[in-house]
Amino acid sequence: MKHRQSLAMPAIYLLACLPQAACTSLPQPSLTSMAQAVDAPAFDSLPRQLREAIVASQTALRPQSPSHDAEVIRQRGPIFADGDTLTFSYRGLADSVSSCCVIRQSLQQLAPDLWAGSVRIRGLQQARLDISLLPQINGQAQTTTTLQWRGPETSADPLAADPLRGRLSLYRLASTALAAERNVRVYEPPGPHTGPLPVVYLTDAEWLLPPLAALVEPLILQGQLPPVLLVGVDAASPKAGADPRGEEYLWSRHSPQYARHAEFFVKELSLWAEQELAASPLPADRVVAGVSNGASFAASISSQHPRHFGYALVLSSGVLPPSPLPVGREAPAYYLYAGRLEPEFFTQTAALAHLLGINQVRLKWVDGVSGHQLAAWLPALVEGLRWALAQR
Repeated sequence: MKHRQSLAMPAIYLLACLPQAACTSLPQPSLTSMAQAVDAPAFDSLPRQLREAIVASQTALRPQSPSHDAEVIRQRGPIFADGDTLTFSYRGLADSVSSCCVIRQSLQQLAPDLWAGSVRIRGLQQARLDISLLPQINGQAQTTTTLQWRGPETSADPLAADPLRGRLSLYRLASTALAAERNVRVYEPPGPHTGPLPVVYLTDAEWLLPPLAALVEPLILQGQLPPVLLVGVDAASPKAGADPRGEEYLWSRHSPQYARHAEFFVKELSLWAEQELAASPLPADRVVAGVSNGASFAASISSQHPRHFGYALVLSSGVLPPSPLPVGREAPAYYLYAGRLEPEFFTQTAALAHLLGINQVRLKWVDGVSGHQLAAWLPALVEGLRWALAQR
């Protein structure tokens, strides 16, 4: 068990080792608003270390003016660090340039063709960030530039297979529960295989499953993971003035679509995968996974159907599952991840880790210097899957 004394050190630890706060910077959401974001238990009843970790997640970023002139920035490149200060720049003609989405600020123009921004991040050496730069000319968006920052103390990005030796497939599955058809995406690992395969049931498959498959396959071929199926469901298509994805993923909306989607996911999808893809019917071989609202859905249905899933990978969840939560070793095992640069989601995911820990549920709680983005989620999903399948 790894204990940690400051937020600047790597964070892979069990619930009892939640970090103590040790940073100050520009306030973002207030403590009151963050406390109100935790549905249960009340903020004041949480353990001190957890409260401090939540407060610290609000204060991890401090935007500031670039301290270098244009010549130095040109020499040092588009993104570089001085201690805990990150400087990033855009080269090109523009009327304005802004950054998104973990770091949101307007860049300063230092030369006709050079714009720069700067931010202080506690624990920058452990940070994993993608920064999008959004130039505009005459009010029109131009081509977005994405910069990557991987702190020297982070692990390398997982190796991606290109091309895949396994198979990616797209199916249209008719659902009685949804009274509609839904896209289902499948990754089948290279074979041959004997017997049913463990399976990961994934939310937001349209953008999450293909890159995850590319990271999982090298580990299968190297023997670091057993052959595993990925079966994912596309999120509901957006509609003007509505949020059908949220209606299906978040029980807290009290929408009938949540219950319908849960029935589809737990009953119809599993049965189809077992009949058509040789997915294992054993709970110990079933993993449910998601990020953001998809993580909230994974947490909720694994909590509501504890005998269906053996594991849940919950990354950056923004909503706690409904009560009561599962108890003891009969519950699924949970791998939970959140970044200190996404305070609202860190709050909810850390609170879920605390509540599951009280219930003596098997879990691994991981945090990182990251925001609400794929750059953090993909490596965390890979590590969560390695952890889950190693428990079998």
